Amino acid sequence: LGVRKRKQARELAEEAKRLQEKFAQADEEGRRQQLRAKRLEMKTVLKMKAAVEEAARLAAHKKELDKLHKMKPHERALVQMRTQRDAAWRKRCNELKAKFPGQESEVVLEVPSWRLADEKHLGEL
Repeated sequence: LGVRKRKQARELAEEAKRLQEKFAQADEEGRRQQLRAKRLEMKTVLKMKAAVEEAARLAAHKKELDKLHKMKPHERALVQMRTQRDAAWRKRCNELKAKFPGQESEVVLEVPSWRLADEKHLGEL
């Protein structure tokens, strides 16, 4: 009688251990699926965010083009000249920053007076 009960207890203990492992595996698989779903959701959100930003950028670009098309030829030439001058100034600033890294405060990168005047004039257009 004692031997049979011990054998039965051992079998029950093994069964419990097997079930425990099975549940742990199922739990791990569930966790993996949750992570997979969350990762997919994040990717979708990031793609949507990028699409919205791209649409906003394109809309701003189109607005700028429409503004240029409505201008008179001499105004358009003026804007193009300012854009080129501005690009040259930005390039010079970047060269100075590259030449003197970490010393942006010592290298005077003030906004030229012509740029302030341009911004005021463009605001009036």
